[in-house]
Amino acid sequence: PHTKPKKDLKTPILDSYKQPLLSNDTKMVDHCIQKVKNGNAIKLLSPTQKQQLVESLDVLPGIFGNGKGTVGDSTKDCQTIAMHVEHLSFVLQLDKEHLSTEKTFILMLLRLMMLQPNVDANTLTHTMKRLISLVDPKNDTTPTKSTTLRSMAWCALSNAVGSLSFEQNLCYLEDDFVQTLVDASMAALSFGQPTQVRQSASGLLYNFAL
Repeated sequence: PHTKPKKDLKTPILDSYKQPLLSNDTKMVDHCIQKVKNGNAIKLLSPTQKQQLVESLDVLPGIFGNGKGTVGDSTKDCQTIAMHVEHLSFVLQLDKEHLSTEKTFILMLLRLMMLQPNVDANTLTHTMKRLISLVDPKNDTTPTKSTTLRSMAWCALSNAVGSLSFEQNLCYLEDDFVQTLVDASMAALSFGQPTQVRQSASGLLYNFAL
């Protein structure tokens, strides 16, 4: 008997989404900076770290394009971007659970740093490894992390994966780390995880699939 050829399944709406999902809103930058400057975390840093962090916080609005002054091209070169990322990461390295709110503000700034065009392979890799430590289910302390903190960590990771820097430097990332990233993302999508965590993790997988 004659059978009709199968029609190809059309998904025009899905096919129209070809750009990465990025969180690039800068409206909260000034608020985040003030919260970090006036918070408890900065008081726990060494004098040198505190000074370096404040100096980086002061130039971030200009780097993100919402500052009152002008910022020269030298503030966006690879070495300078790497320096600012490292200074922001001082707060993430503090092993204090009660600082989760301030760490979330730092992550809101780091998510924008991940979108800067001059993020080199080392900075990208080291930052992503720090972020994955906040959300990896193999980390015994993960269940005690706040939902907002984990959600923002996934958001920053999603931006990193969706960035031009990730595409350019993917070949430099270790296979084991990429697998850890995907496995942790899949675990975050499991039943029982908070909605905002699942949404942020799914954004990373979407960007990775592109």
